[in-house]
This record gives sequence, C-alpha cells and structure tokens, in this order.
Amino acid sequence: MIGALLIILFSTKDVWAPDNINGLILLYNGDIETGSIVRVEEYNLLAYAIQTTLTQTVLEI
Repeated sequence: MIGALLIILFSTKDVWAPDNINGLILLYNGDIETGSIVRVEEYNLLAYAIQTTLTQTVLEI
C-alpha cells in the first residue's frame, strides 16, 4: 500500500511540487499576507488577499 502511494506521489510530482515550493517561498518571505493588496498586471487586476496557504492564495476583487 505504501509503495503504491509513493509511486503515485513520484509520478505526479511535476504537478504539485512547483506549487508547494512557490507557496513555501511566499509564506516564508511574507510577500503576500492576509489583508495585502495585490496587483496582477497581466490581468489588469487589483485585489485583496483573503487567505494565503501553501498551495493557494484567495483574492477578492
């Protein structure tokens, strides 16, 4: 059972590993915290950060 889980984790690491690494960097540096105002130029978006976790940042427009 553990071997099967390890195979699944290893074969899907290209999907989840970069997101987790980027999330750790954001959380460690404190670049985006709850209450931060975030500007995303590519989408012409100015939003308010509601929640920041390891894998996602929830924004409110």
